[in-house]
Amino acid sequence: MKTNGLLFEAGSGGMVQTIQVDGLESIQRAVGGNIDAVRKVLNDRIKLVGYCHDEGLLNGMDINWLASALFQQRLCGNVVLVNAYDETGIDDGESHDLPTEFMLWAATTFARKVQDTFNESVMISMIISYAAETGIVTPEEMAAFDESIRISIEEPGSHPEEDKAGVQFINRVMDLIMEKKSAGTADKLEEEIYAYFDKEAGNK
Repeated sequence: MKTNGLLFEAGSGGMVQTIQVDGLESIQRAVGGNIDAVRKVLNDRIKLVGYCHDEGLLNGMDINWLASALFQQRLCGNVVLVNAYDETGIDDGESHDLPTEFMLWAATTFARKVQDTFNESVMISMIISYAAETGIVTPEEMAAFDESIRISIEEPGSHPEEDKAGVQFINRVMDLIMEKKSAGTADKLEEEIYAYFDKEAGNK
């Protein structure tokens, strides 16, 4: 029996697609190999099961930003999503249809939010790189920031002080750039930043 699920594509431009799951082989084809599973209870009607490649991280597959945001852990490669609950709210070990309203939310509101967050993070990353390259922040400060980000990614939520330190560093970089801008070098600074962004884009 086929199940109505979703496919979260990997990569920065990953799309959300509807998919009909027809047994193990269909999931393996979608993710590109042997599978592992992650789970998340949303409510009494939805217990999400996300099927991903069991060695996606080791194989260097692209990060799945959509699935990583949904399950709050780093997932790589395509991810197939189904519901573990049957129509009575019981997890019977089988795959079941995702509710239509959830599928619509995932493909629209959720996908847009993840994309907006990704775009913002790319912009912040480029601004911080610009600040480091131009000496606005020191190599030691950058090293401390990199370490706080590493800890936050590898152990999300377990070190709130590192999360706070990362946010404080970003705010400080933005304040330093604004100070430089207000010191009478606004036009030159803006030209420098856009030139740096163009250079980084050309290196992708």
